[in-house]
Amino acid sequence: MTKIIRIDGADVLLGTDNGEIRKVKIYDVDFSPKVGDEVEVYENDGTIIVKKKQIPKENNYNEQVNNYTVQNQKTGGVSVLLYISMIASIVACFLPLISISLFGMSYSINYVYNEGKVADGIFIIGIQILSIILLSRQKRTVVCILELIATGLFGFTVYNMFSKVSSSVNISIYSFLGVGFYILAISLVVSVILAFIHASKK
Repeated sequence: MTKIIRIDGADVLLGTDNGEIRKVKIYDVDFSPKVGDEVEVYENDGTIIVKKKQIPKENNYNEQVNNYTVQNQKTGGVSVLLYISMIASIVACFLPLISISLFGMSYSINYVYNEGKVADGIFIIGIQILSIILLSRQKRTVVCILELIATGLFGFTVYNMFSKVSSSVNISIYSFLGVGFYILAISLVVSVILAFIHASKK
């Protein structure tokens, strides 16, 4: 095995396995040399050609497999947490966002169905299911966008519901936030953060 051990101006020093050092001119090298490059030297009638040694395809494949394995180890924990957070946000849509009990009457709102109509939570569920599918296919940038949309939709629709309930009962709605609100708010924010962390580990 012959390697480049030093580049000194126009001279390139090559080292061999038996400890010999050979000097060639940089114009004899038919690639951009770097120290540590493995090379093959061809010589005929005083003409010297130094070529970079080609890495066997099998080694190249093994290197790609190793890189893929390392990458999976780096992103595996984040992706698992992201899956859990997405699923939690889906479950939270079915839990009460607001629960009010006044004068013997109860009023509850969830993010899927209230007042006899389908609520905007159905869109959150759809977005999260799509995000789970795309995450499994490594579409990380799209997942980031979808999580931002889901969080923005939640903020907008919850604001509208809060305004409606507050005007109806004339009491601060923050006193009646249900478990679904907290789980959904936390899981969506966590999903956005984890989605961007996951995307940054490409």
